[in-house]
Amino acid sequence: MTENESVLVCMRVDGFCVVYPGSVKDRCNVCHAEVWVAPSGQAGIATGQVTKTMCIPCVVIRVREDPPQSVGLLPKTAQEVRQWLGRN
Repeated sequence: MTENESVLVCMRVDGFCVVYPGSVKDRCNVCHAEVWVAPSGQAGIATGQVTKTMCIPCVVIRVREDPPQSVGLLPKTAQEVRQWLGRN
């Protein structure tokens, strides 16, 4: 993975039955499968923190071929924190 590449790892839509509230469908930039993007991922895309969305199978292949220099987490949105705390 390149130094300036920021990949959002997403669950595929097919076969996944639990969806985080506020998630939207997008496409994996590699295989083009539909994926779920949670609100924090949507915010990362909007601000340019995320340069690619990839499904988990594609990330696994990519990491094996070219391990990342670093791994980070996007900050959660206020909506996600309220949901976790049970305060919708």
